Amino acid sequence: MFQTLPAIDARFRYRMRLWFCRAFIVQLLVIGALRLHLGHDEIALFDAAWAVCLFVVLGAIHLLPDNPRVGDALVLLNAAFASASMHLVGVIGVGWVFPTVIASFAISRTSLALGLSTIMLVNAFLFTRFDSVDIQVAFGLSGVLITVLAYVAAIHVQRLRGLLERLATRDPLTDSGNRRAMDEALRAALRSRQPSVLAVLDLDHFKKINDAYGHAVGDRVLRETAAAARLALGDAGELYRLGGEEFVILLRDTERDAAHARLLALTAAVRRDVRLREVQVTCSVGLAGKQAGDDQAAWLARADKAVYRAKALGRDRVVDIDDTPELDAASFCME
Repeated sequence: MFQTLPAIDARFRYRMRLWFCRAFIVQLLVIGALRLHLGHDEIALFDAAWAVCLFVVLGAIHLLPDNPRVGDALVLLNAAFASASMHLVGVIGVGWVFPTVIASFAISRTSLALGLSTIMLVNAFLFTRFDSVDIQVAFGLSGVLITVLAYVAAIHVQRLRGLLERLATRDPLTDSGNRRAMDEALRAALRSRQPSVLAVLDLDHFKKINDAYGHAVGDRVLRETAAAARLALGDAGELYRLGGEEFVILLRDTERDAAHARLLALTAAVRRDVRLREVQVTCSVGLAGKQAGDDQAAWLARADKAVYRAKALGRDRVVDIDDTPELDAASFCME
């Protein structure tokens, strides 16, 4: 089964939180046991308290694997304890800073990671007892370098993620959502308890346009149709390219009457805004409201059946599958 990029990213961050949390707990327990053996009871108690807090966060990670706030909580907790450790044990506590800085950019929001990293480094540089000025300066420069590199890497990954998401979910010709994005949107709409309407838009006589003017002009008509449809829908609907000259429109949280009016405005926009010399470009639209027991295939099939009826009734119109009587199959024409 295809996994979306957000799902893959969420899984990666979940695993990073798990391993980061586990690694810190193991290190704290080992160091705490060593300090207890050496008679540093107060510091060992501090390490134990830190480990206990991390155990609580670890439980939250298991219970809420997709919640980004758990990652934020983990970063905040470690930043607080790492800063306190520097004041408690001096320069030895600085060793907790760099792994916390690096991991923060992988498991939480970039803005939060940058802010916490800056605060930790300033706190360590100004208020930690270093053995000499050159060690203090070396720490400061190293900390700035690591933070900048982690930040640049995080920003680069975010941009790549956005590009990959776009490539994976957009139709390159019309900039509409592609079939993969449509499938994900339909699954979400079917899970929702709110009413939704699905519509199929088919350009009328598109084959004749391609034959008469060539595929380059046909591609321009498709792009202009998609642009006109997005403008007419606004925030009320989502546009996907099903294939060829067919588009799918999803109107979430919308009743059938409101959807019908919106789609009538869409067909008028296509008629007005898509220009092709002496040819009047029009489209036929069939819509189907979500019904109990629908799956993606059944819902799309009913909308597709409605657009066949729109073609049979003369094209350039909107047909609701539940408001139009059955027609003779021989009269159906999708040319």
